[in-house]
Amino acid sequence: LHIKPYLDINEDILWCDKPAKRYVFTSADIFTTLFGIVWLAFSLFWVITAFSITSDVEASSINIFPFFGIPFVFIGLYLLFFRHIFGALKRKNMIYALTNKRAMIVHIGKRQYVQEYRYENISNIQMKCDDNDMGSIFFLTGAINYNRNGRSYASTSGIFGIKDTKKVY
Repeated sequence: LHIKPYLDINEDILWCDKPAKRYVFTSADIFTTLFGIVWLAFSLFWVITAFSITSDVEASSINIFPFFGIPFVFIGLYLLFFRHIFGALKRKNMIYALTNKRAMIVHIGKRQYVQEYRYENISNIQMKCDDNDMGSIFFLTGAINYNRNGRSYASTSGIFGIKDTKKVY
């Protein structure tokens, strides 16, 4: 078991599991997806327009101009598609654990590391799950203040895409 080397003395595992293989759509994904659509559409428009404008020009320095838009097309493709693929690969190498002292996220693979959330540092816990009891548990771990608007935003972390969410909660 990958969790045991990271346990403290007198720490017991209460629950341990891997995140679900299927993607769990969060509210942040709505903004990222919409932004990715706009970004990719504008980038493709820019590259196609630049190619059509420079195709008749003989100067070689102008002919490379459309290629400057290609990195922006890749960013748009990442926002829409590749981030889901990378996220799935990341979830494949992740183990969640709840012990009698803390919540842990253990990342296994080439780079092994642990994220821990001590219960005394968690100010609020929220659960969201669907009808199949597949969901996520969010930990409110403090507030980050942004001065320009004078608002404070909660910093959340958690365990996402787990089975038997209500039981784990």
